[in-house]
Amino acid sequence: MKSIIAYTLVALTAPTFADTYVVEAHSMTFVPDVVSVQPGDVIRWEYVTGYPHDVTSGTKCKDDGYLFLDIPSGGSVEWTVPEDAPAEIPYFCTLHCGSGMTGMINVEGDEEEGHMYVGIVDITNCEFLYSEG
Repeated sequence: MKSIIAYTLVALTAPTFADTYVVEAHSMTFVPDVVSVQPGDVIRWEYVTGYPHDVTSGTKCKDDGYLFLDIPSGGSVEWTVPEDAPAEIPYFCTLHCGSGMTGMINVEGDEEEGHMYVGIVDITNCEFLYSEG
C-alpha cells in the first residue's frame, strides 16, 4: 500500500519542463509578434535581417525599465520568464519601434497544473482514517 501511495505522489508532482519559444527579429518585425508563455519558459530572440535589434519592454516606444536585451547581429539572446512576471509584457525594438516593430509576451497565470512543489513526504507512519457517515 505504501508503494502505491509513493508512486501516486510522484506522478502528481512529476516536473514539467520549460518550453523554449523562438521569436525572429526581421528588418521591421518580430515573428511571431505575440507569444504566450508560463513562468520558467525561455524566449529566444534570433537575429534574421536588418540593422541591430533589441528587446525593450514598454508601450508607445517608451521604455518602462522592466526588460532590455540586445540581439547581436547574426546571433540570439535568451530570457527566462520569472515567476513574478506581469501578465502582459509589451515590448519593441528601440531603433524600429516607429516602423511598427513591436511584440507582446502573455504570461499565463498561476495554474496548479504544470507546477512542481518540492517537499519531504514521510510515508513511514501513515494513518488512514475512515468513517462511514
